[in-house]
Amino acid sequence: MKTRPLISSITPDSLKTWPEGSVAVVAHDAGAARLLFSWLRPLKQQLRFYVEGPALGILEQEFPGTKVHPDLEVCLERTQLLLSGTGWSSDLEHRARLIAAAQGLQSIAVVDHWVNYHERFHRDGCFVVPQSLWVADAEAAKIAQREFPNLAVQQLPNIWLNKLVEDVWACKRSLQRTERQHPACNLLYFMEPLRDHQSGDLTGEEFVALEYWLDQLPVLIETNQIHQDIKALRMRLRPHPSEPVGKYETWIKKQAYEWPLELDPHPSLVTSLAYADLAFGCETQALVAALACDITAISTLPPSAPPCRLPHRKLQHLAHRSRP
Repeated sequence: MKTRPLISSITPDSLKTWPEGSVAVVAHDAGAARLLFSWLRPLKQQLRFYVEGPALGILEQEFPGTKVHPDLEVCLERTQLLLSGTGWSSDLEHRARLIAAAQGLQSIAVVDHWVNYHERFHRDGCFVVPQSLWVADAEAAKIAQREFPNLAVQQLPNIWLNKLVEDVWACKRSLQRTERQHPACNLLYFMEPLRDHQSGDLTGEEFVALEYWLDQLPVLIETNQIHQDIKALRMRLRPHPSEPVGKYETWIKKQAYEWPLELDPHPSLVTSLAYADLAFGCETQALVAALACDITAISTLPPSAPPCRLPHRKLQHLAHRSRP
């Protein structure tokens, strides 16, 4: 069945006038869930939720006590619109878009990143796209319009990131850390499961990037970006929400003789960023959040990896300053 043409003017604000229970919200990964739930916060009665994975905790934060439908198909029954994320960690949102297409529902997907736009809508040889995309910044809007010229693309304000920046600075003031520490002592590394650019399959290359980061740290120490006294350093790895518990513990133990590595003890991203003097990672959205908080952020993708695809000019790249 063909889907009905989507009215490109659909926005979170316009949904306030929609009937009760007319909008199905399906999400799994944290990135899109943060954006989507922040946009939908003024709504309540119009929404029906089916969420799994990291999105569950975010739903409880944004909509405390909200009941999640026990069945995906039941959630989409008698609705007029599907709002979905575009995460890699499951096929939940893909299945929801398939159901919406079969039922002739209007469909909008949230893209929270700047890479693999087409691949987000592929699973097992099946390609299904919504009629519209919601994005949160100009860079993402340009990419979406280039990759999907026939879809309506809505750029919405990044409410989640704006609130994060406010909270980080409030936390910095409470910790009396409003002045940037230089050379840096508190290093924060944002982990993420790296995937093949074409297939989307997990590669495990995040460990290669970690090794490269450690190998290049002396360059940053020599150039006075990082404190030369190793004992003064706090080096914290913050796992991605989609990663299993304990994934990095063995690797950390292997490096303990040389570097003071530990898992980030802070549950809140706000607190982690408030403590950070320098932020590292590969292509994670958290690097962009660090930049927004006026924290120097450096991609650790090694020269052997495909180039970093984050389009943000302020992002630095460790490979550009590698020692011979």
